[in-house]
Amino acid sequence: MWKKENPLYILKDFKGKIHIFCEKNSIYFKQQKRLFEEKFQSLDVIPEIIGGENTFHNWEFWSSEKVVKRIEGLVR
Repeated sequence: MWKKENPLYILKDFKGKIHIFCEKNSIYFKQQKRLFEEKFQSLDVIPEIIGGENTFHNWEFWSSEKVVKRIEGLVR
């Protein structure tokens, strides 16, 4: 059963705010898009960066200045 791996199921009882970094060419983009559109009662899902068509889920994306600066802003 895949229910335990489904982010919508996992997050349904969480409270607070989550920031999701993603890029359009990630194999996870469709799942992340569903998270952005879902309405949770006590959880805010905030899409941080959705890269352009030529961004991938790799170290180049995660080490980009745009991503690093945004993460630094969130943890301060």
